Amino acid sequence: MKFARVLVVVANLLLVACVLVQPQPAPERPFATETLLISLDDMPEGWFVTDGPEDSSDEINVDEGFWIVFEATDSEPHRKAIHEVYRYDNAWQARVIYKDLVLPYHHGETPASWTYQSSLADPYNFTCYTYKGYVHPICKWSGVYEEYIVIFSAGLIPGRMSLEDMERIIQTIETRMKQNLQTP
Repeated sequence: MKFARVLVVVANLLLVACVLVQPQPAPERPFATETLLISLDDMPEGWFVTDGPEDSSDEINVDEGFWIVFEATDSEPHRKAIHEVYRYDNAWQARVIYKDLVLPYHHGETPASWTYQSSLADPYNFTCYTYKGYVHPICKWSGVYEEYIVIFSAGLIPGRMSLEDMERIIQTIETRMKQNLQTP
């Protein structure tokens, strides 16, 4: 009987804690999510836009999302770069979806020569993987920026995309995120 009372008290405390510890909603933002996307000007030479910017709100459980797709000229099939930005109701929701729906699709490993670390995204990840039938690896950067999940993936194509190019693009993404998130 005493155990049952303790169990009821613990269950009630957990319920109250869940009700009281609701995540804060994301603040109103004075910019559109679409403006966080990179453009063709941010890509190395030899790329063109094939899709977007386009609404992708039906992807990874989000109400507001956008993506843009680039393709390298004179490259083998399936050599694309994709930048995606998704906005969630709050930072907690973004972290949960990132952990459950984004990280499982990070295949491969972080290259030994990759040294870039984000001071803004929390958490973030960078991996590269050579899929069956592909000549060059596909690399993916993703991170959580408050209530946003940002993903950039591209094939490492000699003369079109290198790890240094990836780092420069990610720095551009992070600069854009920082400038916009600090806007009152």
